[in-house]
Amino acid sequence: MRLKVWGDLALFTRPETKADPYSYPIITPSAAEGILKAIFWKPEITYSIETITVLNPIRYQSLFRNMGQSKIAVSTVKTWATQNPSGRYLINEDRSQRNHVVLKNVAYIIDFSLHLTTKATDPIDKYHAICAKRIERGQCFKQPCLGVREFTANFSFPDGNEQIHPELLGTFNFGQILKKMHFVQDSKGNVEWKDNESQKIVKGRVLPEFFEAIMRDGVVRC
Repeated sequence: MRLKVWGDLALFTRPETKADPYSYPIITPSAAEGILKAIFWKPEITYSIETITVLNPIRYQSLFRNMGQSKIAVSTVKTWATQNPSGRYLINEDRSQRNHVVLKNVAYIIDFSLHLTTKATDPIDKYHAICAKRIERGQCFKQPCLGVREFTANFSFPDGNEQIHPELLGTFNFGQILKKMHFVQDSKGNVEWKDNESQKIVKGRVLPEFFEAIMRDGVVRC
């Protein structure tokens, strides 16, 4: 299946630039998967990103955003809820302005496939049909975004008239780009999430997977 996404601004943050975020030159497969899950997702399916086609020239823009300097621990929030109802977090006292280097005027075509999980009881064709219908109607569970929630993503099926900008023709090596985050259960881990299979909150570790992103004539194979 294919999906076209586009927007005015995008930020796919490089992990080494967390303090002052700097975007990868293209959308990451994990961000593309996040857009697909915002449109349609069930525990019975998973997505696999196959290729990303870059349509517009890669252009950067600098801007400032307000960000919180610290994170609130889950245990702190639980304490507020059970023992200290007056506890609170005042963002105005913990805010700083950070420079962001973002992409502007982006457009991509995402080639992807759906796969069934062990929870599936229906054939894959059913989920293909549901996904296609939601894309056609512009439906989504939550607003898809291009890296951060402030940068919303428009989406539709490609209409066949899309063209790759001449600047993108040729071969470009973007180096190592984040492909996917793997959540590994570990009782000693410091991250919590809801497991798709058991639907329970579990603890574990997050392991990043990277790939060498080589773009040939606007197409990156993931």
